[in-house]
Amino acid sequence: MMQQDRRLSNSLTRTASLVSGALITLLTLSGCVHESIFEKPKIQVKSSSAFSQQRQLMLQQHPELTEAALPQHWWQLFNDPTLSALEQQLANNNLDVQIALLRIQESQAALGQAEAAQQPQLNFDANYSRSAISENIPLAKLGAKHHGYNLWTMGLQASWELDLWGYLKHLNQAAEANVQAKIYNQQQIKVSLAAELAKNYLLLRGAQTQLATLQNMQQLDQQLVHVYQNKQKNGVATNADIAQIETLATQTRQQVELQQQQVALLKNSVALLLGQAPKQLDEFLGQQILPINPRQIPIGLSSDFVKNRPDILQADAELRAALEHVHAAKADFYPRVGLSAQLGEQAFSLSEFDSWGSRQYGIGPTLHLPIFDGGRLKSTLALNESREKIAAVQYQQTVLKAWHEVDNALIDYQHVQTETQLLQQQLKENQTTEHVALRNFQQGSYDRAQVILPQKQRLNTQLVIVQNRTASALAIVALYRALGGEGAQQWSAHMLQEKP
Repeated sequence: MMQQDRRLSNSLTRTASLVSGALITLLTLSGCVHESIFEKPKIQVKSSSAFSQQRQLMLQQHPELTEAALPQHWWQLFNDPTLSALEQQLANNNLDVQIALLRIQESQAALGQAEAAQQPQLNFDANYSRSAISENIPLAKLGAKHHGYNLWTMGLQASWELDLWGYLKHLNQAAEANVQAKIYNQQQIKVSLAAELAKNYLLLRGAQTQLATLQNMQQLDQQLVHVYQNKQKNGVATNADIAQIETLATQTRQQVELQQQQVALLKNSVALLLGQAPKQLDEFLGQQILPINPRQIPIGLSSDFVKNRPDILQADAELRAALEHVHAAKADFYPRVGLSAQLGEQAFSLSEFDSWGSRQYGIGPTLHLPIFDGGRLKSTLALNESREKIAAVQYQQTVLKAWHEVDNALIDYQHVQTETQLLQQQLKENQTTEHVALRNFQQGSYDRAQVILPQKQRLNTQLVIVQNRTASALAIVALYRALGGEGAQQWSAHMLQEKP
């Protein structure tokens, strides 16, 4: 027994020496080729100097715009508790966000598979079979027993791919980049949905404010119709005058009905974004006026949005994933080297498992070298290189689109602010006209109709001002949508630590 143990030990030592020598040779070769076959493409996207100049000019013309850091919850700048409460519910209730979260979990599971492939594998196998050889084969004719026999096998199987050229490593890094891409995708969905919710909410409040103004106009129309009816009785107004006034009153009623319809539709839009049934949020939304625009609007530094926009970070992660797949496809051309070992027992009966003679073992290196595969490896490499080029162009396109969106948002904001100044001047003129008409009415030189008409004109201007205020608020929302938000990279790092 001791001699058998000694022979087993010597055999294992010789085997380990051979394996070690082979591994040292392969590691030396891998060090020579590993650095030469992988290069990262260089992608440069330059910002426009004209854009930077325009941005600085806007900062000078509009002091409410500041280069302070972007607020993570920018909707709180409107100081509207209802809007803030809705935005807080959005991440938990919106179905698109939930789907994106499931995509993250899916990619994290794929990353777990890629990481597991790099680790040693250990399995336990057990097998039983009853067999018999044919009486007509040469072994039987030479005297081998051909009656049935039992065969019991049990043991451990171990294997480990050494990954000398980084095939598994690059697949793992590609899976990790894909997780990051899914995280940034969810962040982009959140940014878009937060802006969409704020947009619909502000449109709702604008519509409700316009509805209140139209209802005031409706009351003035009723008063005006009553005044002209009295004039007609006194022979001062004609049927044509009455018809014209009633037509104006009808138009106002139609505007009221359309605005009421718009309010109902916008409430349903808000409910849909929060995953609620139609009219389920009507009571919560209630009736409110349009919130006042923030006095300070932090827009960050000119280059910050490239770091903050999740769609740019997603495109970058997808490019890195595509590049890692190219690296893996190149590494697949080289031999795959591994170690395998087995230790177990094999016997004709269960009672023989306790016998030392039933043992069996094996240990040694494994080598897989592709020689001919019909061009599969070349096609796989070409496929991944094409995908990497597509990802690079998509990254450039995403960054270019981002510059345009920010520039367009700033242009819209500037245009709305210019229009606001003109409307405020027009409102002052309407108020002056209304004040003069009221004074003349009090002095007896104007009748009631001549007072109501300037009041209607003022309300018409107020309607346009509400539309302008709504457009101004929406321009702020569009600006923050374009800027992308705060903390996407930090949140990605946090999510990567929560792998299943």
